[in-house]
Amino acid sequence: MGIYQPQGPHEGRADMHGITLPSPFSIASGAILLALAAVVPPLIATGTSAATSGMACANADLVYQPQSAFPDTARGRVFYRQQFINMEYAMLCMVNEFRAQEQRPPLHRVILLRGTTARGIRGAAADHARASAQQRWWGTVAQVPGCRPYPPDPTRCDPHYDPVSKTDPVQRAKNNNYGSSCPTWSVGENTYTGWGNDKVTPRAAFEFWKNSPLHRENMLRPEFVQIALGTETGSADPNAPADFYPAITFVQMLGSCG
Repeated sequence: MGIYQPQGPHEGRADMHGITLPSPFSIASGAILLALAAVVPPLIATGTSAATSGMACANADLVYQPQSAFPDTARGRVFYRQQFINMEYAMLCMVNEFRAQEQRPPLHRVILLRGTTARGIRGAAADHARASAQQRWWGTVAQVPGCRPYPPDPTRCDPHYDPVSKTDPVQRAKNNNYGSSCPTWSVGENTYTGWGNDKVTPRAAFEFWKNSPLHRENMLRPEFVQIALGTETGSADPNAPADFYPAITFVQMLGSCG
C-alpha cells in the first residue's frame, strides 16, 4: 500500500510530485521539465542561465552528436556510445560537487558486471528513459489517452508512471532486482526532457533539478549512496517535433540498499 502525496506548485510546464511507500520500500520521486527550445510557452523554466555549477566537470555542456556523425564501424559505434557515458560522468561530478557543498556524502556510479541480470537502478533508469522517448507520453491526457493523470493537474500525464508497462519507479527498480538482497532500500527518480542545443546538456538538466525543490531534495538525500543516469535521444514530450535534433530524455535514479 502506498500514500500518494502531491507536492509543489506549477512553474510554467514543470510538474512536481512525490510518492512515499512504507518501509522497506520508499521513494521520493522528482519532477519533469518539458524544456522547449523551438516553441516556448509563457512562464516556462528555461533550465539554464549563466553556468553556476560544475565548472570543473568535464562534458557538462556536451551536446551529443547523432550516430550518423560517426563512422559505421565498430570503433565509430564505440565513440557514439561513449558520449552518453561522458554525460553520465558529468552528471555524477555535478551532483557530487553539489552534495559536497551541502555537507552530504558522495554518490557512487553503478557499474554492471558483464552478463549480470541484476541491472538495479541503472537498468531501471535506462528502461524508463528509453520507454519515455519512444512512447512520448509526457503531455496531456487529451494527447495520450490511457496515461495516468497527474493529481494536482489532471489534464497532464504523470511522467513517472509508464502507461504501457504500468510501472512506477519502485516497480521498475524491483523489476531490475534492486533491493532484492537488502532488508531496507529506497529509490528516488528525477526526469527531464528537452530539445535544442542549450536544453540537451547534462548541465541543463542538473541546473533545473538543482533549482526545483523536489529534485534538489532527491539529489541531496543523505541516505542515497548510488546514482545512475538513463539517457535516450529524442524527447518524451509529444509536443516536440518527432525528428528534431538535438533532443534528449534523462532519467536520474538514486538509491540506497542496506
